[in-house]
Amino acid sequence: MILLQNIILNIIAAAAAIMFFSCRNDLRDIQSLTNVSDLPVIQVHNAEIVNSDSGYIKMVLKAPLLNRYEHKEDPYLEFPEGVEIKFYSHDYVVTSALTANYSKFDEKKKIWESKGNVVAVNMKNEKLETEYLIWDQNLKQIYTDHFVKMTYADGIIYGDGLRANEDMTRWTVLNPRGIISIDE
Repeated sequence: MILLQNIILNIIAAAAAIMFFSCRNDLRDIQSLTNVSDLPVIQVHNAEIVNSDSGYIKMVLKAPLLNRYEHKEDPYLEFPEGVEIKFYSHDYVVTSALTANYSKFDEKKKIWESKGNVVAVNMKNEKLETEYLIWDQNLKQIYTDHFVKMTYADGIIYGDGLRANEDMTRWTVLNPRGIISIDE
């Protein structure tokens, strides 16, 4: 009986030793899980931002969720559940619009990055569809090197990239293919 108790105690001691040595916590892992600097400083549900100049509405942005991160070297706004942006003329006519499943705005660099079902429409009702788009406000350009579908009055062009001014009134599809109408 004593021999059986010693065997049981040895098994319990061995199991405890294995559990003790296998359950180390790495300080970096703990900090990454509890680091509040990785959390947004502001979180807004059903956000609506109106940008105006001299009493005229220039832009209206709507998003189900807006997260603002200020603690990083590059503060940014994140729209993880999608975004809808409309741009307006002085007489409150929509001049262009953009929707995407995800967007991020780098506040220092003034660069928008949009991903997933990105659709941009200009005032001529020309429609760009892609999975990834950059809008550089400093350069006043939008661009992508991803697959694009550009629908316009004379047809549809497919390509592997796009360069355009920020209101998409002048655009170029890179590596175009598709049916293109040419006036004589």
